[in-house]
Amino acid sequence: MGSKLRSEINFAALEAELNVAAEADGRYQRENDAKFRALHQKVATYEDFRQIVLASNLKPLEKHEKINIAGHTGIWNHALSTNNSAASVTSGDNDKAVHGHLPAPTTGPEFLKTWKRECKTFGDKYRLLVRTSSCPGTKQLMYFEICSAGLLGDILTVFCSEFQGRDLEPILLILEHLSCVDKFKLSLAFISSSESENCSKLFNKLEQALSADDEHEKNSELIDKLRLLEGKYKLQ
Repeated sequence: MGSKLRSEINFAALEAELNVAAEADGRYQRENDAKFRALHQKVATYEDFRQIVLASNLKPLEKHEKINIAGHTGIWNHALSTNNSAASVTSGDNDKAVHGHLPAPTTGPEFLKTWKRECKTFGDKYRLLVRTSSCPGTKQLMYFEICSAGLLGDILTVFCSEFQGRDLEPILLILEHLSCVDKFKLSLAFISSSESENCSKLFNKLEQALSADDEHEKNSELIDKLRLLEGKYKLQ
């Protein structure tokens, strides 16, 4: 009897049904948590709220997966893709990349590769960012991919930790570029509390550096830019 009953039960169908129910329950929990998080952050518009909820179901792409953004097709996770030649990179090559002897990256994959493979310290990452800001080939797509990779909080932390007054303009330029990409608001909504605190500290350092600047005419323009960025980074 028991054997006959087991043979009549489709365990594969039951398993599939259970997986569907578990996925639906997980989706509900993720979206519900995202709604509370969005309410707690007091997002400005319904669209911001909607994007946060939708993003709760995003999954990381594997290194072999491809995307197409504004006509750009390529491997998404270049920073994690490995091959024999990459494995043989020497410390001398790393030093060259960090200290500016190699061309500054002009695409997201190039930047992510250098950031993750060759920049071992905050100082290395800071120099890479400053060097990248002055590259005439830098494109908006690069900053889109940086935000998409979840590096906004890391960049704010690096700038806060390594800030030097002489780099005031490059830092403002990068902050401005990042704030103009489509995923900026979503990326900002997901930075941690410590990264948000570093963001506030960074803007305080920027303001102090501007106050000490004697070039009044140029200083006025930079102050206006700083005030605009404070609004975008929700510091007002």
